[in-house]
Amino acid sequence: MKKYSLTKVAVCAAAAALLSGCNGVGAKDSLLARINDENVYKEDLMLLEINSGKDASWNKDVYEKLYARAAIASYAQKEYPEIEKDWENYFKDIDARILTNVYQRFFVDECMMYTDSELRRFYDANRHLFPADSSGEYMKVRSKVAGEYYVFKNAEKFAEYISNSEGDTASSKRRFIENQRLSLREAASGEILERGHLSIPALPPVDVKAYYESHKEQYKTVPGYVLYHVQMSDSAALASLFGEPVTLEQFKAIAAKSSKNKLTAKDSGYVGYVKHEYPLPAGIGSVTGLGDNLSDKSVGYVTPVLRSTGESVFQRFFLAENVASQVKPFERAVAAVKADVANGVMPEVDSDFAVILKDGKPVFTEGELVEFNKKYFGNRKLTTKSHERIARMVAETLAYASFAMDYKLDHTWEYRALVRTTRWDYIFDRYIGRKMGVGSVSEDSLKSFFARIRTHIRADLDYEGVREEVGKMATFSKNVYNHEYLTGYSMVYKGKTFEQSITNIHTQRSPIVQEYLGRRYSAECYLKASNHFYGDDAPQYVPNYTVDGLMARADSLYKAGKPMDAFYAYRDVMYSYPENDSLFQLSTYMMAQTQSDAEIYGDAEAEYYAFYRMWPDNENAEKAMFSRGFILNENLKMDSLALEVFHEFMQKYPNSELKESADWLVKNIESNGKLTEELLQKISDDQGK
Repeated sequence: MKKYSLTKVAVCAAAAALLSGCNGVGAKDSLLARINDENVYKEDLMLLEINSGKDASWNKDVYEKLYARAAIASYAQKEYPEIEKDWENYFKDIDARILTNVYQRFFVDECMMYTDSELRRFYDANRHLFPADSSGEYMKVRSKVAGEYYVFKNAEKFAEYISNSEGDTASSKRRFIENQRLSLREAASGEILERGHLSIPALPPVDVKAYYESHKEQYKTVPGYVLYHVQMSDSAALASLFGEPVTLEQFKAIAAKSSKNKLTAKDSGYVGYVKHEYPLPAGIGSVTGLGDNLSDKSVGYVTPVLRSTGESVFQRFFLAENVASQVKPFERAVAAVKADVANGVMPEVDSDFAVILKDGKPVFTEGELVEFNKKYFGNRKLTTKSHERIARMVAETLAYASFAMDYKLDHTWEYRALVRTTRWDYIFDRYIGRKMGVGSVSEDSLKSFFARIRTHIRADLDYEGVREEVGKMATFSKNVYNHEYLTGYSMVYKGKTFEQSITNIHTQRSPIVQEYLGRRYSAECYLKASNHFYGDDAPQYVPNYTVDGLMARADSLYKAGKPMDAFYAYRDVMYSYPENDSLFQLSTYMMAQTQSDAEIYGDAEAEYYAFYRMWPDNENAEKAMFSRGFILNENLKMDSLALEVFHEFMQKYPNSELKESADWLVKNIESNGKLTEELLQKISDDQGK
């Protein structure tokens, strides 16, 4: 019997989406194409058609899902040979899942548990039953063939069914077939563990005191601070109220004299003990950024001006004392521990405890389940419910895979095609990940990065629980991070620090960048590969996804006066080559230009802002800053911000050719538009002469 892993069965959405095919015992696979040293077979093409259908984009689909994947697999083996070893380990995990899907979804549901050879013979002998199949392609009608074959094999049962049915014969036949399919599905899934001789023993009960002793760190007081503050409605006045350093006595004196919070001013600004990230007393409420500012600060630290959340009230705080969290004694923690136990916290279980038994013998242990959770679910905290779900998931997969083996479904062409395409997709994802830098950061650097952003990611997971995600975040494009943060300065990330924004930016942009890089590296690998095609079944597609091709398209659209089409074309360049500073700079500038031309001024000014902040020494930075100031004044009527931009412009570029224009615009804003009125009047007078 074929061996497959009983200890780790990967059940993940990405793999499940791939696992669709058919299930007959097939002949030797027929070569369709050779991409370098990777073989693509006609069976792979057939599987793709079954999965996605055949439409106007068929050639492109074949290129993206088969040829480009095969090309990347061939180069990945040379550039990152460890990926192939990772695949071999992963295949041990995923093999049972492939067998499960072949058995459960297609052998049972589509083919109604008939072999492919049976159905093919019936199809060839009864083509008249399938008049709609003008193509003569058996695979397109195989599900119908299985239904007709079932009727043929059960003629007497069908005749009896018709005699007791209402409606026409065709409708009765459809119901007769569908009833059998439903029955087969239920039989396949009903009492699956019993049929597979598998069982899941109950976990031992939780001892409350023993659980507390092993998890004391979960039952700690909230850390906090002893604070004094000064509150004012004028942020500028508050900022200049005192310099640094300032003693506590000096701060208290200023608070007593100047703070507008009457409740604390009478006590020299004393706020008292405040828990980390909790609202403050005395009507202060929540203060944006307070926790981040106080984190890891020493006594005597004075915060910058901070805004009370949702209000135009500003605060500065003096840190008088850091109050560390402490483990609560059992007597104070017992209620919380009992509540956790009632909500299903995991008991202490030995790593060799048998989680799944087959014929009474262990096949999956607690240690293996913990490793499974770490590998495929991000090391999320296990509860009795999640533990049970994982155990049952694994047990059911093992049972279905065993049934598939009994029917020798591991010898089918569909199984072989599934293994090939699953391998290509696995290698593709990891190859693109390596190109994005995943795995290139040292452990110390990762931990340092985690320390910077830990308060802005999932609080229920420790470093090990988010290590993989943190690794991706740490190596994500700095250009994309900065660009997204700066273009979102006025709305999306307003009031947030860069570190506070990293998680959101990565969540929003990483999938997009990964998709673009996938297209880019697919094209690069495919175009330089040695490609050979056999027969007419191999549709070819030439990808136009090189940097020259992308830039030529963007420039052409811009020159043709199609600004928004050009915008998206330049964005294609940006996301496809995020590590290329010169291309990223050019794309950002042109995206600002195209948005301005398209009169999408809000986005244009943000794009100009990102451009000159990221590349202040670029030859177009001067023009970008002026253009932003002009848009803020002329199009968005944001004169206060426009003044700030123009003042910065004149200070940074005192010899600019645009200085005279900037100076006039400043004077016009400061005169509330009188210069414009005078200019228009003069033009009108001149025209009247």
